[in-house]
Amino acid sequence: MNINQLYNKYKQYDFNFLDELDLDHQQIETALKYSNVTVKGLPKDNFVEYRVKFPNFVAFFVHLIYTKRRMITQEEYINEYITYYEEYLNSVLFPNKIKFLRYRLSRAFSSLVRDLHFYHVLRDSNLFDEVSFNVALDCEEKIDVLVKKNNKFFGLQLHISTKRSNAEYLKKEKNVKRGVISNVKDVHYIDLPLSPFSKDVKRITSFKDEMVYYSNLHIQQVLDIINEDHSLAI
Repeated sequence: MNINQLYNKYKQYDFNFLDELDLDHQQIETALKYSNVTVKGLPKDNFVEYRVKFPNFVAFFVHLIYTKRRMITQEEYINEYITYYEEYLNSVLFPNKIKFLRYRLSRAFSSLVRDLHFYHVLRDSNLFDEVSFNVALDCEEKIDVLVKKNNKFFGLQLHISTKRSNAEYLKKEKNVKRGVISNVKDVHYIDLPLSPFSKDVKRITSFKDEMVYYSNLHIQQVLDIINEDHSLAI
């Protein structure tokens, strides 16, 4: 089985291909409120976290949304990922490790929805010349959302600001190769950590858990950075 098939497919798509689905941030918030999303207290297993190469989480997330033409649930994401890659997963994981993969997929879903939500918050604001999301930008350059303002591109790097998350973020940053995406030049990078304890976050409560998301106040933060410093390091 070619575990990179979906990634290779979706990384070629136009930057704004998800726009044709007519999703907006309010639809995403409504879907989350009436869901069973769980994000807290999920245990980790070192083997599952660090020693297995899994099929790309981002590409499968995008694949489900694009083929279903709607926002997906956490349960759909987890169950369909495991079913879709069942043959490969059975070759790399003992059965007792599958539950830890489910926990990892739960966390991945929460992170990916947070990025998708902010992408739509930025897009719906109409304050930027362009707002884009691309699988290759996310996975290869760690740009979660790309915005264009005043004829300049800015790559937003989104992540939760906790001790563990910050350590993981810095670890990933060491392996990033800038300038991989040839049709985007001179990108200015903006690190935009999200503190779960900040009063600026948007809090959404599902049937099972409370989640934190970027809000309109973070749009202003991005605009302030762009306006204050036109010489951000590339």
